[in-house]
Amino acid sequence: MINQVKTSAAGKLMLLGEHAVVYGYPCLVTAINKKITVSIKKIPSQDIQLNSPIAPKSVYVAASVSKFFQKYKFKSGLSITTTSEFLPTLGLGSSSAVTVATLKALAQLFEIQLNKSQLFDLAVSVVRSIHSQASGFDVASAVYGGTIYYQIGKPVIQLPHRHLPLLVIYSGTKADTSSIVARVAALKVKNPAKVNNIFKSIASLVDKAKNAYLKSDWPTLGKLFNQNHQLLIKLGVSTDKLDSLVNTALNNGAYGAKLSGAGQGDCVIVLYQPKYRHRLSNALIKIGGKTLSVV
Repeated sequence: MINQVKTSAAGKLMLLGEHAVVYGYPCLVTAINKKITVSIKKIPSQDIQLNSPIAPKSVYVAASVSKFFQKYKFKSGLSITTTSEFLPTLGLGSSSAVTVATLKALAQLFEIQLNKSQLFDLAVSVVRSIHSQASGFDVASAVYGGTIYYQIGKPVIQLPHRHLPLLVIYSGTKADTSSIVARVAALKVKNPAKVNNIFKSIASLVDKAKNAYLKSDWPTLGKLFNQNHQLLIKLGVSTDKLDSLVNTALNNGAYGAKLSGAGQGDCVIVLYQPKYRHRLSNALIKIGGKTLSVV
């Protein structure tokens, strides 16, 4: 009998396709090199004891336990400890990572065999019980790892490993993903033709980006980053600070740069030429960006 387990899942970076993915269009996502670890052990009482330094994410742990117990008809006292290698305020998919890690741990603890597809479906159901509009791309990233091509309702396509020359820059502002998604939804109701055309253009960029990624064609991928960022500006999800970080990167030798995630804060990703890496990093730090060592 297993009484204690420890599992982990990685955070994510959206490469291209944010917002459009919510409406059924594809996106490209890559896992970061920082993880959330969940340790669970059975205890004699029927209590669920949670020790989590990432307290805002404890609702996902609780929902994961509830959903797992409901589905597999278990009941047990548990002591759960979570630790994270990255801050939950950076927009790097901590909610999905802690959900996936918790469900993986529960499956091991109660000896339930889950393949990746089953784990994904279960984790998405947990996340959507909290945020009904969740597309699931960050869950897919946490489950499958590496770089993936994701589209709602279709099999996840795992892409072969390529070394992406990426800088990840935190803008200093935490984005409120739910409110930004709601704002885009309102814009779509108000001006459906404009927003649908933007989404279709983003989807075209994603498909081109997948091919550029497979060829390690970073100059082309960089141009696609730039075009995606301009479309996100049209959606109204960028900010002066994000645009400043993007423009500074482009003026200092980057192949391309864009916001990553919901927008209105969080991170900018920069596809760089190796010879300009230090110059880029210094220039971005000088205007208030913070380099994150997550790739």
